[in-house]
Amino acid sequence: MKFPVSTQLKDRIAKFVAVGPDPQLSQTDTAFEQIAPDVGYFRAQAEALLQSSIKPYVAVMYDEDDTARTHGLDVPIQAEDLANIEASYSRMFNVLERSSVELKRLDDVESLEVAFVDRLAESVATMYAHAYMQINGPMVFGQDETIVNSNRTNDTILYAKGYFLSTGTAFGISTPAKAYLLPSRYSFGIVESAGPRFENVLWSCPTTVHLRLP
Repeated sequence: MKFPVSTQLKDRIAKFVAVGPDPQLSQTDTAFEQIAPDVGYFRAQAEALLQSSIKPYVAVMYDEDDTARTHGLDVPIQAEDLANIEASYSRMFNVLERSSVELKRLDDVESLEVAFVDRLAESVATMYAHAYMQINGPMVFGQDETIVNSNRTNDTILYAKGYFLSTGTAFGISTPAKAYLLPSRYSFGIVESAGPRFENVLWSCPTTVHLRLP
């Protein structure tokens, strides 16, 4: 389930992305503290794209509840090597094409930032939905596990952040795979002999994920 994003939250996220991580703000909001490294990396990637002639790309994903696949969600693709964005994009393109995930080229970095803010705001809204305040203490997040089932046993499950797509991080072995993930939005996939393969779905975690893979 995708949690609603208030105008106030989206405006805060947009400012955070536009001006860069604010240490004072990060220290007063645990969610912003969690996303600060990714915001900083995105700003560095955006600057690298501006300095090159390479057009930015997004992956088109769908919410877990959008079973008809009618409302595509643009997710920025992370370039793992900012010194060689073209090669990094090429590696991600191979993964996404093998996964049958649609790629979309954007006209400019500004459009990429809009997509990043939209997806990041959805992820932070998920964090808030699973957080609670301590008396005279910081915000803390619930510790519920995420459970992932695939169509066979002994699949190595991968996860990637739902606002900045990467080649993925190991989650566990199905079925089921269980682990704690910070409440947020994620995409999941499996490892095959040819490499990672993802499903074109974003999940609000913690939840129980049913991968239609392999």
